[in-house]
Amino acid sequence: MSTEDAAAWLRRIAIHEAGHAVIGRAVTMACGGATIVPDDSLGRDGSAGHAVVASADATWRAWEEREKFRGYASTVRGRIITVQSGREAEAEILGPPFASDDDDDDHRVAAALAEDLDIRTDDEPAALARLRRAARQLVRRHRADIETIAGMLMERGTLTGEEIDAALPPGFMALPVTWPPA
Repeated sequence: MSTEDAAAWLRRIAIHEAGHAVIGRAVTMACGGATIVPDDSLGRDGSAGHAVVASADATWRAWEEREKFRGYASTVRGRIITVQSGREAEAEILGPPFASDDDDDDHRVAAALAEDLDIRTDDEPAALARLRRAARQLVRRHRADIETIAGMLMERGTLTGEEIDAALPPGFMALPVTWPPA
């Protein structure tokens, strides 16, 4: 891979992970750091990076602690939107020639989460498509923030949850929930 191709690939990964990190916060999921540093310790050979977003259960508990009462299905929908936001950030910011179709892990997670919503199997593709459109809309709204976090990932490789929270505009999240809890 040429130096130019490697830089474009790394930027794509940075935008993907920044999409997860920013949109997870926008929908008030419990979030942590993000990295574009390959990490095979996760059991995924060649893993290009990841953004830490807590499970729907962990977010639900965090919401309860903050006395933010919404139905459990809201946490599942938020998690699906967050999972889909990486690919949507790539498509929105980089366009079709650079957007990857290789986010199979994200597709599997979204489909598994949809099962928690008790959606009829034949209605599941339409429900996931609606949530993907919501993710795309949020990516458009928060594009500048995603590009800021992606730029920081390009410079540093890894960001803590606190660094991401600090880089976002004041009031971005009313009460950030850093994951994992201290």
